[in-house]
Amino acid sequence: MKYVLFLFLILGGFTSMAQSGTESKLPPNEKFDASHVFWRFSIGKNEDKTIIQAIATIEDGWHIFSSDPGGDGSLTATQIEIDELKKFKTPIEIENGEGWIENNLEGIGAVRYFEKQGVFTVKFVAPSTVKTFTGNIHFQICNDVMCMAPTSKAFTLSLKK
Repeated sequence: MKYVLFLFLILGGFTSMAQSGTESKLPPNEKFDASHVFWRFSIGKNEDKTIIQAIATIEDGWHIFSSDPGGDGSLTATQIEIDELKKFKTPIEIENGEGWIENNLEGIGAVRYFEKQGVFTVKFVAPSTVKTFTGNIHFQICNDVMCMAPTSKAFTLSLKK
């Protein structure tokens, strides 16, 4: 019985240490989701263009690929899809923020990715009647050993009047 209690206490200690390390790197009350990345979205206007920005806070030891990851074509690019623009067939400009890393991986070639934080900016012209935008950001998160399955994060943003 003593051994069972001892084992239980040891496992409980490891669990609390693992959880506290992740939470301390983010603003209060925010946690990483199951894919080791936390997303924040914002929207604004600059002249005639609407600008949506997606900022990824990435757990230590993980990375996400840029919107142009390079390599041999097997990597999942980070892409932003905006539902309201599909019916208008509006072209979208996607820009990667600063801080991306380029690394040459054996057998894959030169790849581009973000660690710690990635910033993606989307610019487009939308009809002035559209004030709310919904969409998804599609991405894949990897570490040095493996990649998680590609996933998406939904968002809804509204322009202030």
